[in-house]
Order: sequence, then structure tokens, then C-alpha cells
Amino acid sequence: MHGATHPPSRTGSLVGLRASVLVVLALAGLLVAPVESGGETVDAACQWTIPSGELARIWDPRHVAFFVALTLLACLPQALARPLVIAAALLGYGVAVELSQSVFSRGHCRGWDLAANGIGIAIGGALVVVLRRARGRGPGPPPAPGGD
Repeated sequence: MHGATHPPSRTGSLVGLRASVLVVLALAGLLVAPVESGGETVDAACQWTIPSGELARIWDPRHVAFFVALTLLACLPQALARPLVIAAALLGYGVAVELSQSVFSRGHCRGWDLAANGIGIAIGGALVVVLRRARGRGPGPPPAPGGD
């Protein structure tokens, strides 16, 4: 049929929905510190090192769970070709949130939060591999359409 329109594919709709959710979560995360502080800024230095004896602080369940969820959301249901790029982007997002918190008076810019983010990304990445293998797709991206 010439000129016939086809409804959007379900896969395309899921990818668009997933991207929308990621954008909303990212913006919400970046806006927490400015909103909580009422826009009041401070000149606070970031604490990038983890103080001796406080290594247990890198296990922050909120950070870990949030970054597990972001990793799963970014990688599933579609397998993406560059999971390391996704991991780097999520770590970069974590850095942006911490820097935002260093500017606004209610935030705390801490290196151990970034460590917890990294733990969450690693756990999420491991879950992606397990889920892909369970589906029989292997750890990497799906084959290209029409390919082997």
C-alpha cells in the first residue's frame, strides 16, 4: 500500500519511554540541591577522599539502589552497544550531582557518594549481564537486523 502509515513499534515506544524516564530522573537529581536550598549558594569544597576508618560509608543504600535502577533502566529492555559508555555517563552524572551539591547550601559533596554510585552501577551492570544471558542474548548487544 502506497502511503500507508504504520503504528509505532512497541519496541520504539519502550525505548522512548525509557529515555523520557531517564531524562526526568536526571533532571530531578540535579535539581534536588538547588530546590532544597531555596537557591541559596555557598562556596563549599568537595570532600573527594574517604576519611580513614570511614570506608563503610561508601555503602549508602540510597545511592547504590538509585544507580542500580538507573543502570537497569539505561540498559534494559534494549541491549545497548556501549555499556561502558553508559557506565561512564552515569558516573559523570553522579559527579554533576555532587558538584551541584557543593554549590547549594543544603548539599554535601562527598567522594564516598561517588563510590556508592559506582557500586550501584557495577551491581546494575552485573544484573544486566545475568538478565541478558537468561534471555539467551549473551552479555552484549543483540545482532543487527538481518545479521548473524
